[in-house]
Amino acid sequence: MSSSNLLCWLEQETNWGTNRGELTFITGRLGELYTAIMTNGEMASKTNQEGYDVVSEQGEHISVKSTTSNKGTHHFRFNKTTLNKVDRVVIVYINVEELTIQIIYDAPIEEAKQLMVETSDGSQYNLSQSKLLTKSKSNKIKKVVMDDVHYELFTIQKLESGTIVLLENGKEVTPVKPVLRKIAQKMGVDINNGNGNLKTTRGLGNDIIKQLKNN
Repeated sequence: MSSSNLLCWLEQETNWGTNRGELTFITGRLGELYTAIMTNGEMASKTNQEGYDVVSEQGEHISVKSTTSNKGTHHFRFNKTTLNKVDRVVIVYINVEELTIQIIYDAPIEEAKQLMVETSDGSQYNLSQSKLLTKSKSNKIKKVVMDDVHYELFTIQKLESGTIVLLENGKEVTPVKPVLRKIAQKMGVDINNGNGNLKTTRGLGNDIIKQLKNN
């Protein structure tokens, strides 16, 4: 299943009010697919491959963990017996409201292990999201802007990751989707997709950018 299909599935489940805890399969798979795309790699040959989920273009074995929380309360678990098969750790944040995906941590295994602690039973390593957020603030990943258009007081940007960023008078606006819908309605851009459902932030942003660039 492609990442776009998974995003559509995630959007539908979100519209139905599905509990975030029940979306683990979708978000986990999304994180793995996104990492494979961003590393020009491929998914591990076996489902539930021991230790890693993605093999990068350079042959690195990557363990991918996904979260829908940005509050720093999540804990990622790694099996001690298979960690020796991992070359790199990637943590992916999936915003289920905006339907956007972002890599919030990407490091060689030796660096990641410095942030891990053993669980009480000694069988796993625990990596706290709060440590990652602290580290990411001191080592911010540069965002590459692929498209940049303007409408009234707003700047709409599409990042290399596909994420849509909205600025008003130079200040970032969150959440993005409600404001994008208002802009779309002013411009005459349909806020619904072909199935009659509301477009995702990414889909709506892409359509707005396309129309503004064509004008």
